Amino acid sequence: MPTPKIIWQEGAIYHITTRGNHKEAIFKDEDDFEAYLEHIDENLRYYSHLNYELIAYCLMSNHVHLMIKTEKEPLTSIMRRLNSKYTKYFNKKYDYVGHLFQGRYFAEIINNREHLLDVSRYIHLNPVKAKIVSNPKDYKWSSYSRFVETYDNRNNENKDRNTDDKNKGRYGDKKYKDDVIKYKSNEVKDKNITKKGQNSNIKLNKNNIVNPNIVLDYFSCKERYKEFVELSLK
Repeated sequence: MPTPKIIWQEGAIYHITTRGNHKEAIFKDEDDFEAYLEHIDENLRYYSHLNYELIAYCLMSNHVHLMIKTEKEPLTSIMRRLNSKYTKYFNKKYDYVGHLFQGRYFAEIINNREHLLDVSRYIHLNPVKAKIVSNPKDYKWSSYSRFVETYDNRNNENKDRNTDDKNKGRYGDKKYKDDVIKYKSNEVKDKNITKKGQNSNIKLNKNNIVNPNIVLDYFSCKERYKEFVELSLK
């Protein structure tokens, strides 16, 4: 069955899934997870002129979930180079021959705000669904901790600002509450920029490759996003 054509429009956000061939492992140890994140970082800098943004991620043993925002070009360039670079790393390390990934990546376009929030939660709950951890905050290879940390940073930056609405997210208290209740019954579904082509010896901080603000702008504090994600676990 042919892979569906990926629809692209300027500024579109995508949920991307890449799987190991025959559902085999694409990460065999912690160094492999780190290497993949380093390749993401390197590719974001390599294509910095195209303004790709990584919003969320979760790396599982045999597949990857990414949420990426495009701007000037479709996903083709960054995903092809990312998978190619990691495949070369993996094949060399394990003397592996053949296809590492199961065909081309799958990309689902994010249609609206509710879809964005639902997909971000789905990505972060993957290791819980797989029974690897009981809480997403305990999983090392996802962006969930970055989402929570971002609010700590925001609160520190804004603690001296005396504004009445500093605890009012764009999502709104009532709207947030209504949506959390609506989702409660749902089951969990499956700056250092270099020019293009230049190498960098900068040590990767995996949290710095993620920009969660597109999602977090709909919540007013980290506890609200945590509640939104973790309420499904109860």
